[in-house]
Amino acid sequence: GDERVLEDPDLVAAEYAVQSAVFYWDKNKLNKIADRDDVVRLTKRINGGLNGLAHRKELLNKANGLLAMLELKPARRKA
Repeated sequence: GDERVLEDPDLVAAEYAVQSAVFYWDKNKLNKIADRDDVVRLTKRINGGLNGLAHRKELLNKANGLLAMLELKPARRKA
C-alpha cells in the first residue's frame, strides 16, 4: 500500500524486506514444500537454481536436530 515503492523500489529492501519475503512465500505456496523438508525444490523455487544448496542442507539438518532435541519435531533423515 506504500505508493513510494513505485518510484523507489529500493524501499522494499530497506523498509519492507520481511513483508515482501512473506508475500512471496505465501503467493508461491512454499509452506507445502518446506513442510516436506524438500530443500532442493524449495531452493529452485526461490532462487531458480541450486546456488548455496549445500549450506541450506547443512542449516536444515542443524535446525531439525535442534527441533528434535526440543521435541518440537520428530527426528528425520538428513537432507
